[in-house]
Amino acid sequence: MRYHRLMSFKQNNQYGGISVSIVVIIILGLLLAGTGGFALWLFGQYTDQSQTIEERIESEKSTAVNERAKEDEAKYLELSKQPFLNYTGPDEYGRVTFDYPRNWDLYVDSDGLDRKALKLYLNPGFVPPVSDIRNRFAIRVKVEQGSVDEYLQTFKNQITKGTVKTSAVTINKHDATRIDGEVAKDIRGSVVVFKVDDNILTVQTDADTFKSDFDKLIATIDFK
Repeated sequence: MRYHRLMSFKQNNQYGGISVSIVVIIILGLLLAGTGGFALWLFGQYTDQSQTIEERIESEKSTAVNERAKEDEAKYLELSKQPFLNYTGPDEYGRVTFDYPRNWDLYVDSDGLDRKALKLYLNPGFVPPVSDIRNRFAIRVKVEQGSVDEYLQTFKNQITKGTVKTSAVTINKHDATRIDGEVAKDIRGSVVVFKVDDNILTVQTDADTFKSDFDKLIATIDFK
């Protein structure tokens, strides 16, 4: 009887040991599985972050290349305009002179002779037909009879509405009035008007795109 009890006790201990071992193994397995899952999650996060960083680097490289290309294109465009050409008008209209880009086309619609107005049109490449009122031009130059005050009156409504701004300027010792904004219907640009003897000289750009070229040309305007 005593032997039987001893055997039962040993068997119980064995079963208990086996049970504890199994539990330990299961727990370790779960821990390992959890650790493996966590490692996989970390790897996934690293991969995502790595891809994001690489994409950002490539995007920044592409942006830098595009910006450099734009800068180079702008520099080339400016260089292609040089050396500037010079225009000199007839003495009857004050012998107006100015410089303009060599790769621009200058079209003389009216040469100012026989008491007609002097009308010039300038545009990169070529000047579109001037007879079509829908066409826009980089720069228009006109010398005709009239007064600065009368010319400015044509902008009275725009000035009142605030769609144009006027300012007094002096260019090569010649006083002038500059107008910026809606200089005509559907035209947003700039105009500078000078008094030349009994005539007025107006220089206009039909688009803000050409404002830089307009300002450079205006800076070279001169007359006797």
